[in-house]
Amino acid sequence: MQIPDVAAWKGTTLRRGATAPRQARQMIELWLQDSHPVLRSNVVLAASELVTNAIQHVPAGERREWVKVRIGLGDGFVRLEVTDPGTSQPKPRFAPLQLHSMAQSGRGLGLVAVLSVRRGTHRLGCGHRVVWADLAGGGGDDGPAQTWVSSISMERIARYGKFVAKDGQGQELAVLLLGAAGALENERGCELYLINRQTDAPDTVWVTELWRSKADLDAALKQVAGSSEVSAALRLVRSAETIGLDLLGGAGLASAS
Repeated sequence: MQIPDVAAWKGTTLRRGATAPRQARQMIELWLQDSHPVLRSNVVLAASELVTNAIQHVPAGERREWVKVRIGLGDGFVRLEVTDPGTSQPKPRFAPLQLHSMAQSGRGLGLVAVLSVRRGTHRLGCGHRVVWADLAGGGGDDGPAQTWVSSISMERIARYGKFVAKDGQGQELAVLLLGAAGALENERGCELYLINRQTDAPDTVWVTELWRSKADLDAALKQVAGSSEVSAALRLVRSAETIGLDLLGGAGLASAS
């Protein structure tokens, strides 16, 4: 596969630590402030996942307390690169997310696979590892994203849910939301439902949702409304927000029938 060229690179080096994912998100927001909001949101999320992956899985040590983030602009897409000091472990596997899966392992890279049109990894001569992803979409009918946007049903509903728990209650809230999510495993209209705790804010829990249609979403909400898990979870919530998304497509999404 031929990889398209990119230009106009912007980048920064972050100190490895719990605040690095948040700092990466802030930098991406700044660099892409004039881009389409859907594209910007996807790059922000992918950057957060790749930086978190590097922090969790790349060994620390002297002269290894860093991670580099940069973006380049291509013809209708943004290339995201995250460089780390390198590891002897096998290269990352971008397995698309399995529907209804609640497994924690590999979720971040699976999410990047869903969001991106291309992705990969390579090692530099100095031993540093580069993990990259191309993300597209957000305006007009032209560009390389058109071939995969056209295969996605416009009826599908995608959204993020953000729940901020009362102080110190993030773990308990996440467990309760996972219990509520379990009730959706046999719902054919639920194509993706992920519960995530924000790395640098453990009392913040995100829900990533993809539904076959609004009718499926409404039916599922009616099913879980008033359940013991939802009722208990709401008692732990300080604030909640739902963010609607324009679904553009990406690897790992099955075509609508």
